[in-house]
Parts: sequence; C-alpha cells; structure tokens
Amino acid sequence: MTEPLRQGIFTTAKRYPVIVRLSTAPGDLQSDRSAALDGMAIKVLGVIGNKVLSKNEGHNQDFLLVNHPVMPFGNVAAYWAFQQMMEKLAESSSANQPATTEKPSDAASMLPASLRAVAAVPYSHILGESFHSMAALRFGSYVAKLSAAPLSESVRSLTGTSVPDTDSAVRDLVVDFFRNHSAEYELRAQLLTDLEQMPVEDASVLWPETAYGRGRSSSTTSERSCSRSRTTSRPSAETSKSRMLNSGAKLVS
Repeated sequence: MTEPLRQGIFTTAKRYPVIVRLSTAPGDLQSDRSAALDGMAIKVLGVIGNKVLSKNEGHNQDFLLVNHPVMPFGNVAAYWAFQQMMEKLAESSSANQPATTEKPSDAASMLPASLRAVAAVPYSHILGESFHSMAALRFGSYVAKLSAAPLSESVRSLTGTSVPDTDSAVRDLVVDFFRNHSAEYELRAQLLTDLEQMPVEDASVLWPETAYGRGRSSSTTSERSCSRSRTTSRPSAETSKSRMLNSGAKLVS
C-alpha cells in the first residue's frame, strides 16, 4: 500500500481475530417488517499501540459502520437534539412498546427530510450491504472515510435481494446463511484530498470519489486499503478472522 494508507492499525500486514456484530438502527425492539438502517460493528482484538484514552487498558479497536454513506444530521449537535426529542416521545407515548407487526408510520412522519430520504432506501439483505463510517476519521497525518463492502461471491450475490415479510427476517436470514457459508468483506479507505469538496465538520456531505486535492494523498483519493474479513463461525459466536494491517490503536475523529 502507499504511505498515506499505512497508518495506525494498517501500518504493517498482520492477521487479527475480530468480533463482528450486525444490527438495525432502532434502539428499541421493533419488527423486521419495518425497514431501518443496518449497522456493522467490528471489534479488532489484540491491537497494541497508543490510545486516544490513555487510561483504557484494553487492546482492541472498534470500527462502527452503517449502510448509508453520510450522516443525515451532519454534526453531533443536530443528532443529539433529534435523539433527545425521540426519547421524550418514547417516554410519553406507546412508542416505547415493542413493535410486532405494525409499522411506525407516526414516528416516520416526524423525521426531518434528510432522514426520510434514508428511510426510503430499499430494504434488502443485510449481508449484501456495504457499510460506511459516515464521518471522517483521522489516522496519523491523514483523514479518511472507511467502508466495508461484500467481497466473496457468497455475500455479493445477496446485494439488493429482498427481505421476507416476517418479524424476525434479518436474524433468520443471517443465521440461515452462516449455517452453510462463510463471508468476506473488503475494508476500503477514501482519503481526504480537498476540504472544500470533502468537508470534515459536516458529515451529511457525500465525498465525491473524483475529487483530487493538493495534499500528499492526492493520488490516492479512493483507494481500497487493507483487509479482507472472513467470517468463520455461526452468528451466535459472531467471530471471524481478518487480514488487517497493524500498528497502534491510534484513532482520532
């Protein structure tokens, strides 16, 4: 890999065990009949190096990804205001009751336009989705957005496939898949090269892959860096092996 991509955990080639958690966005219990954003959380185990929080004695590094390339709110303050509003609604209404077969149409009507656009994204098989960091992350002297995309044919073939109309569709599909298959995902990095076209403080802006800036990383705007993560067990264990690139757990966003 080129020098801009050899940062932090990606400095040298090394294999790590990882734990991967798949999820849907709502924090309360909801039926899988209701479309929602999907998440992929990757915990890399046994990472040695400098930490953002010096008192943290763990040796792990986390990557939190969502199947949408941008954050509709744009910044933390806007997200926090919306989150507080939704929590108050949940406390004062029946919205805090687990959903079974009814779709939360009332809650959807309260979403800002940017979130309604996200909600309109077709609901498809979670294992065929690509997942994104949404916001920019700093690695050493460079800033990038990360994404994990299906690599093996077993999951690439699931991209865009429909989800059964059942309350536990997502869980059932994942469990059924890993009974007989493994999965590989490729971790990619899109390097910041132009602050005007690729703002850091507004995560609602989609970074163009054609942007070339004047920085040291101008020739590597959207390089596929690092790893292939192969799931080797059933979802109950949620473990996998990863060909990731190492160094310290130095991650500043």
